Amino acid sequence: AHLMAEEKLDPAQTLMIGDRKHDLIGASHNGLHAAAVGYGFGSFEELSAHAPTYHFETLAQLHQAFR
Repeated sequence: AHLMAEEKLDPAQTLMIGDRKHDLIGASHNGLHAAAVGYGFGSFEELSAHAPTYHFETLAQLHQAFR
């Protein structure tokens, strides 16, 4: 929330990319879409339980999605 306010970011135009459930919870609490990434610390089960907008297992998949 602090970064959103400081940078005057529009939640509709901002994507949280995270590898733990706390990242996805923070995104949800701040009205952001979330992309879960499977190449970090969180398990697929942990991340899926928080219904991310996107789920990328690899960095290559994330890069491809934003090309």
